[in-house]
Amino acid sequence: MAFYFTGINKKFLPLLFTTAFPSEAEVIFRNKPFQLIGQIKKSRLFQRKSEPVFLLITGVGHQLESSSLEPWLKHIAPALLINFGICGGLDTTLPLFQNYLVSRVQHLEEQEISLELLYPELLEKLLNHFPACCLLTSEHPVLQEPLRKQLHQQTSCQLLDMEGYKLVKTAIDHSLPIILLKQLTDYCNEDTVRIFRENQSIWQNSLEKGLIQLLNVLSGCR
Repeated sequence: MAFYFTGINKKFLPLLFTTAFPSEAEVIFRNKPFQLIGQIKKSRLFQRKSEPVFLLITGVGHQLESSSLEPWLKHIAPALLINFGICGGLDTTLPLFQNYLVSRVQHLEEQEISLELLYPELLEKLLNHFPACCLLTSEHPVLQEPLRKQLHQQTSCQLLDMEGYKLVKTAIDHSLPIILLKQLTDYCNEDTVRIFRENQSIWQNSLEKGLIQLLNVLSGCR
């Protein structure tokens, strides 16, 4: 498999990908070389040579500050932001190692946000490839089964991460369309760390397929 950025509709360029972990960024790096062009605190910005395609490794949730995103957004002026990477599952009926499109994102201390209005022209086509789910963003890792059950019952969210809400809120503040594509790797319990590490090649390959599908949609939107 390989990524082809040159076929993307120009209305989606410059394109900015964001992800939290270097292991997530490897999914793109191993197919197309990117060059490091800047760093602020924990965040590192890369660019695909000679193309207006960027990737920002933000660091995990507690390291991600809205203010640290401002310089990158000002420098790139992206037409579209795509956040991709792993997440935990609050709903244990969802199959592992599949990609999910986030349609709503919630924080326990903030107002929930619907993403449907942020990319209406893409939504129908994306839903042909990815099931839509609701995402809860937590300030801390959830690694206990009782807490997973509590959060699922309390919010009805199906997925959990530590960055999504902050990124969506920042995108809205900048009138920037955003897509969240999440690869479900575990069920937010005591086995999370082990499952994440033992199955890295599985979730990376699955995430790669999802990103290729997403880029194909961006290339086909006219």
